[in-house]
Amino acid sequence: MYKEQVDLTLVRCANILHALRPLGLSVLALTLVACASFALDQADVRRNLSQGRLDLALQGLDKGQYGLRDQALYKLDKAMLLRAKGDYEASNELFESAKQAMEILNATSISENVLSVTINEGTRSYAGQPYEQLLLYAYKALNYIALGDNNAARVEILQADVKMREWSSAADWEGIKASSFVRYLAGIIFELSGEWDNALIAYRKAYQVFQDAGAETPEYLQRDLLRLTAHQGLTDEHDKLLAGFTVKTWPEHKNLRDQSEIIFIYHQGLVSLMQEKAVHIFSPQLSHMIRIAVPDYSLQKPYVNNALLWVAQSEARTEIVENIDALARENLSARMPGITARTMARVVAKKVAASNAGEQDAFAGLLLDIAGLVSERADTRSWSSLPATIQIARIVVPPGEHRLHATARRAGFIAGDLDLERTINVAAGQINIISIHDIAN
Repeated sequence: MYKEQVDLTLVRCANILHALRPLGLSVLALTLVACASFALDQADVRRNLSQGRLDLALQGLDKGQYGLRDQALYKLDKAMLLRAKGDYEASNELFESAKQAMEILNATSISENVLSVTINEGTRSYAGQPYEQLLLYAYKALNYIALGDNNAARVEILQADVKMREWSSAADWEGIKASSFVRYLAGIIFELSGEWDNALIAYRKAYQVFQDAGAETPEYLQRDLLRLTAHQGLTDEHDKLLAGFTVKTWPEHKNLRDQSEIIFIYHQGLVSLMQEKAVHIFSPQLSHMIRIAVPDYSLQKPYVNNALLWVAQSEARTEIVENIDALARENLSARMPGITARTMARVVAKKVAASNAGEQDAFAGLLLDIAGLVSERADTRSWSSLPATIQIARIVVPPGEHRLHATARRAGFIAGDLDLERTINVAAGQINIISIHDIAN
């Protein structure tokens, strides 16, 4: 499939470079300045986020030099920061605006964007990666839950399901196709409305994501599957799961009607940022090695392992239900064949155009060759305010008033509170969702 991408890009690149030749370096200069401005703005916001300074990060976002092509990223980051501050309505307004913009951009082929064909992929408007699009739905749903609108949360999660079903059947798809957290959150939302059949289906799909990845299934998800298969009378499925799971006990579903459940969702850290990496690769068209620039992730270890939650003399430790850092890397890995093919074609076209121009005008050829070299930059943009991991803990407590306290564990020892110390009043048969962002490094 990538052979066709290369041929198409070569032809269009050659034609457009010829047309842009009279403009000299003006378009290139403006593009590179814009790229540099965005990178600096994002780094400043990231620095304030890593130090837990949400207000300064928000100020940096609003003062930043975000161009039209980076508006979706601006809205995603600002929406996430507003969510972390508890302004759920304003957060959802921005999430919805970003979602609409990304839907429009995703309907436009990259090959139709003139600048991305001739200069680099960073010159096109950012439409979001698949994992970012799914998490947008998830965070919008969580905002609705915080606002007490479970029906609206259900709509968001159903829209995410449509995306994942479309991607799973799409040919030549670049990127991840499903999110374990989005699937798990769907199960929670269906439980909120008493849709046990749909909740079980969602938990099964979350389990399948872990199975497909060869990852260990969180114990909380194991208990949910055992609880609901028992409740639905699915004896064969229940026994099969029980035989393969490490968990052997779970809260009886019928007993939850007289108890209250607290679901703690812990958004930990910050996802890694992509960086540019130079790769030397052989070009059959030029019969020699060429240098291309591609996005890459450096190694990063999460700085928080988990959190402990105490409620009503009960204790629970969070488990990772989505490693967003790993998800982002998996998404990039799936995209790399297409990125490499398009980048190679673009570099080859630039060199061919420079060579052809040099036959007519040596200086023009040199100018084009330098422009091609300088402009070849990788697109390293991403939703940088996402957490590194999303973790969960579930506790069943008696109805009534309880003191809730959560503590982070860093490098195996208790490092400090999560700014979560509150009194909650829970009713029998009620599911209570508490969500907190622990961003500071």
